[in-house]
Amino acid sequence: MKIGTKLKLTWKPAATHREIKSYEIYYSSTQNGAYSKVATVPEVNTFLEAPSRISSSDNTIYVSSTDGFPSNGVIEIAGLSTEVASELVNCTGKTATSFTGCTRGVLGTIAAEHYNEAVVWKYTGSLGHLMNYVSGYYKIKSVEWSGISSNLSNSIQMS
Repeated sequence: MKIGTKLKLTWKPAATHREIKSYEIYYSSTQNGAYSKVATVPEVNTFLEAPSRISSSDNTIYVSSTDGFPSNGVIEIAGLSTEVASELVNCTGKTATSFTGCTRGVLGTIAAEHYNEAVVWKYTGSLGHLMNYVSGYYKIKSVEWSGISSNLSNSIQMS
């Protein structure tokens, strides 16, 4: 999507963010040309810092830090075990160490109990990345904390 002289690229993030460190954006002036990296979009995360856990009905979520998170929007809480599915939570505010006004279990997920040190991610599903606009083709790939990266996505034409 073109916004004035800015371009907003959006993509569907991985089903769970447990290993994603960042997304890399590549550009080419032609669809089959050589692509070069033009941006790295970090995946923002923090850790749950409740007294010991949060229940499925808590509407304030205490974390190590909210730096890098928007002042409102959706976060993802990844359980510490595979028995607890990730939960998406919509929050209307934040302090330095908490998300407030939270509606639990949104976007088809189920509100659940989560324990201290669970990873809390910024949900990137609709945020994407805003950058200077250049007409051409873009591809995106994800990079894990281990350094392993995905294949480049299909090309996205922006004109």
